[in-house]
Amino acid sequence: MIEDCVKIKLNPVITEIVSRFGRDTVEALETIRLFKEQKVHLIFDQENFDTFKDDGELILSIYESVSHADNESRGRNIQIGHRH
Repeated sequence: MIEDCVKIKLNPVITEIVSRFGRDTVEALETIRLFKEQKVHLIFDQENFDTFKDDGELILSIYESVSHADNESRGRNIQIGHRH
């Protein structure tokens, strides 16, 4: 998908939530930077964040970090549930 966005210039790319955009904070920020360099417009719907209007890697990294921690916690809870 990333290659298609860059090559074909799919604009805008709309993602429902930051946590669905990347596996971890570093990967998400690297992809966001690539999209910005290539002028690919990225919108995170739930967070109401638009990379063309909002310039805040710090805010995005916080969103991503919180989402990542939430996903890990949910995964641990599921594993505990399976064991019981």
